[in-house]
Amino acid sequence: MTNEQTPDFPSELLVAESGAILGKSGDYCIIISLRSFTYENESIEDELVIEHLPFVAETPRNLSGQEFSFPPNPEDGYIESSIYMWGVHNPIDVLRIKFGNVEDGWIEATFDMRFVFEYEGLCNNLSKIFTLALNIASD
Repeated sequence: MTNEQTPDFPSELLVAESGAILGKSGDYCIIISLRSFTYENESIEDELVIEHLPFVAETPRNLSGQEFSFPPNPEDGYIESSIYMWGVHNPIDVLRIKFGNVEDGWIEATFDMRFVFEYEGLCNNLSKIFTLALNIASD
């Protein structure tokens, strides 16, 4: 629900530029580099790090065609990241990851995320979907 007194964060500022997946079965890590942006006179240069992903797959290539859903924090099994803005880490619930085709050392992935800006009370929460190719850094 949107709070009329709290501003909406401009979703168009959040652009995934590149990404990578590394790790091993049962403990993968995904890193998503965001395009730098300025909001309320603050320059933001950050990447989203999603750690300890419990995917059981011999290599990231084996994730092709699979989809994983996660509950929001604080429910058991949640997966999260954060973005550093306003002098604090704002949590991001990772709700779904869907893997697509593998080609030339890259795997397509779609992320359904909820930026929990209301945790610090500075903006309304924001749902965002990113689709990008992840470099397969561990194969």
